[in-house]
Amino acid sequence: WTDATGTLTPGTGANNLVRFTQFSQGAAGAFLVGTGPNSTALWKWSGTGNATELVGAGLDVPAYAQDIEQFFGRLWVVNTDNGNTICEYSDDGRADLWPNENSFHADRGSPAVGLCRHNDGMLLVFHQRSIHRVEPVYDSTFGDPFGRYLVDNSVGAESTHSIVNAKGATYFAGKQGFYRIRDAHRPAEYIGWPIEDYWNDLNPARTPNIVGFERGEPWNEIVWLVSTGSNTTNNAAIVYNIELDAWTIFEQASGALAFNHGCNFINSDGKEITVCGGYTGIISKCWGDDNYVETGNVDAGDDDQSPVTSTFKTGALGFGYEGLKRLREVWLDLQLADVKSFQISIKGIADNPSVSLVQEMGDEAAAFGSFIFGVSKFGGNDPIQAKVVQSAKARLFQTTIQESDDGPPYTLNAVRFWWLPRGNRIKAVA
Repeated sequence: WTDATGTLTPGTGANNLVRFTQFSQGAAGAFLVGTGPNSTALWKWSGTGNATELVGAGLDVPAYAQDIEQFFGRLWVVNTDNGNTICEYSDDGRADLWPNENSFHADRGSPAVGLCRHNDGMLLVFHQRSIHRVEPVYDSTFGDPFGRYLVDNSVGAESTHSIVNAKGATYFAGKQGFYRIRDAHRPAEYIGWPIEDYWNDLNPARTPNIVGFERGEPWNEIVWLVSTGSNTTNNAAIVYNIELDAWTIFEQASGALAFNHGCNFINSDGKEITVCGGYTGIISKCWGDDNYVETGNVDAGDDDQSPVTSTFKTGALGFGYEGLKRLREVWLDLQLADVKSFQISIKGIADNPSVSLVQEMGDEAAAFGSFIFGVSKFGGNDPIQAKVVQSAKARLFQTTIQESDDGPPYTLNAVRFWWLPRGNRIKAVA
């Protein structure tokens, strides 16, 4: 690593993460502009030499900011030395001119948390208890060239670094869980209900430090690094698949998920790789890459890998029938690159009944020489279908599917349940 700090004195704590954006100004060309962190000066870096403090040209620039973003040819910041509810923006095309009138308080009732460019014509301003949007006023001759509008006054962002824009939508962690904004003319959508139990087990003192980032193709996923229980550093990853509207939770094994941040990286071959930075200063390639399966470029790029556990859990399923029913079989539609062992558990209300079994699935599991009727299952070309024979009787069922190993990742495409209604039928009385 080459130290580019120069005369800046940023905080060195594990939670002091910077936020930055790219900006271009006339002859100065393109450069990065970032926040402190930890309430220190805004800085800029041209890509060579040392980073320097952002200095104003006649007008003072904000001394620090919670977040920074480039939008419509200007730099925008929130939660600065001029107030924790303020939003400020620079002059058009200038990073060094910040007129006093270029500021507003979208919500004076709660501190500003972050900014996100929802699209080229809309900027989202997040407070702790509200969300607002900023749009350019194209026919404005005098006065404020931007209009401000309320998006949602029932929820705000819990963490600056949890805010992620991906594929036309903005995702963030709120006080109660994870949310999504697709159409910013409508309130935020709550998407975290399938993992509410897990969210409730997170360390509440660490939710302001949740870190999110988008994974590259072909994954269509967003990752949030979180801290569970009483952990004071990140030790788990919550992954949301945008296309499948599905969640996967990866929990730490032997410190393997002690990552402070992550991002998508495109290497010299044009391959999209997920990289994460650990608390020790080491960067690792994570979760493997479909494009590199054959070359062995998998978790951390190391043969000495740690197992990664993935868990799929349904809610309480009634299958549209209110009475007692017997679950007979569960069919899984999977994409597998090797043999994997899955633990499937089925529970009724108050864990009664509670049954479970372990079953291998994958190509090698299809070896006909050891095929046992009623027990074995066929595995063929990718994707495969696997039948899980497990009987349980209840009104509502919750199914959990868990897998843990250090091999290639897999995709769970669909889960189907075969069941029969149970109980006495109503009979006519003579």
